[in-house]
Amino acid sequence: MWINNSGITLEIVGFVLILNALRRPMPPKNSDIRSNIAYLESVMSTTRYWVNRVGVGLIFAGIVMQLIYSLYM
Repeated sequence: MWINNSGITLEIVGFVLILNALRRPMPPKNSDIRSNIAYLESVMSTTRYWVNRVGVGLIFAGIVMQLIYSLYM
């Protein structure tokens, strides 16, 4: 039974990671150059793609765990 619950937990964590990676920061409303640079750095960040891959991997692992559970239990 814990295998099925672990699969569901992995899927939920994967969805949360993907949703968090898809979230875009709000553009700055003031003309401060430091906030503009920070905004551009956050938009151009490459960590978003790694988080998406980890999220998809966790969802896939959860589905595989549930398939194994349903086949052998």
